[in-house]
Amino acid sequence: MIKATKAGIGLSINKLEAHFLAGGNVDRVVNALIAAQRAGIPLDFEKSCAIDLAGRDVLNAVQMSVNPKVIETPIVAAIAKDGIELRAKARVTVRANIDRLVGGAGEETEFKIEAGAPREFPVKTRARFAPERFDDMIWENDRVAFRIYGAALMAKDGPSNGIDALYKRSADMVIDRWYVDELQNGLSYHDDHGTGLDDYNVKRTLGAGGAAPFLDGKLILNTNFTGHEILDNGPLRSTFRLTYPDLEINGAKVSETRTFSIDAGSQLTRVTQEYGVAEPVTVAMGFPMRTPDVNWWLAGEEALTLVVEEPSTQKSSGVLLGAVLPSRFTVIENEYEIAPPAIGAGFYRHILARVDYTPGTPFTYYTGFGWEKWGDWTAEGFNLYLSNFAKAVRTPLVVTIN
Repeated sequence: MIKATKAGIGLSINKLEAHFLAGGNVDRVVNALIAAQRAGIPLDFEKSCAIDLAGRDVLNAVQMSVNPKVIETPIVAAIAKDGIELRAKARVTVRANIDRLVGGAGEETEFKIEAGAPREFPVKTRARFAPERFDDMIWENDRVAFRIYGAALMAKDGPSNGIDALYKRSADMVIDRWYVDELQNGLSYHDDHGTGLDDYNVKRTLGAGGAAPFLDGKLILNTNFTGHEILDNGPLRSTFRLTYPDLEINGAKVSETRTFSIDAGSQLTRVTQEYGVAEPVTVAMGFPMRTPDVNWWLAGEEALTLVVEEPSTQKSSGVLLGAVLPSRFTVIENEYEIAPPAIGAGFYRHILARVDYTPGTPFTYYTGFGWEKWGDWTAEGFNLYLSNFAKAVRTPLVVTIN
């Protein structure tokens, strides 16, 4: 109190006592206020206390705001997708941003990029159209794999535009080998031969995180995709776009496209849905509920993630499906029946995340899974992964090129 008064900072004993009783470091807060005042940095008592109670060293933050630390890294080499080697030496300027210390970072990083000699770089993502297997589109990275069905499969299995999850457990690109073994060598990829298996059942559902318009309590499911375009393909990211037959919504024909992207090291694939609607509509993404009592929950500080525990089968267990959405959504359970003799006849139930779709504004979200045989994916660990992923989506890295 005396120190603050002599520095010309007016503080009441009640405020100091309240901060002390809340577990704060009164001396450090006062020293930070004095240092900020002398440096001309705007910092009030309430913000200083909030930074202190958040576990940050508020005095050190003020000092680093005045005198930032500069750190130089060793040269880091990487390969661009055109084969050109880039060598980067980073000079990291660590300057505390007082306004963002509670709940955010305020560092700036400078990179110097130099051209290097081309060299081989391991492929960690791949997308491929597979005409040999009824026009599947398959994509994978070093963690997960997915597929979605083309029009050629409809005569055999009926319509199905949900996302199929392929439970891989290898960092290598293995799905092409699965197809060769299945179609040429008699080894079914529905059995695990050392690198994983396909044990996820899509049928007439959204599968592992598909999306569809939701009107009058019903999902408006499309059929299988009819066109595809691979936009980029590895080694660290693969992206492709699918086109679908027109849907009928409120008596109008509506176009639908989906763009999928997957990055190396990620458990999730990025999905961008686009509909040619003239008026706003409700869109729902979600996962099938195999049983009425299947476990599902919301995770993350902002409740922007949805998690469903996939029931165990004779061949697989410990699978958690998860989705990250960019904004808040409404969760409902929905059920419907497809009557025989239609292919895929049966009773279906979903857990859905509903959002409002605005014409001309694509709906982007992320969906994927964790499998206990390829990572320590407990419920707690998967929740933390999705929560951190959601934070990164909300506050993306911003790159400025000079």
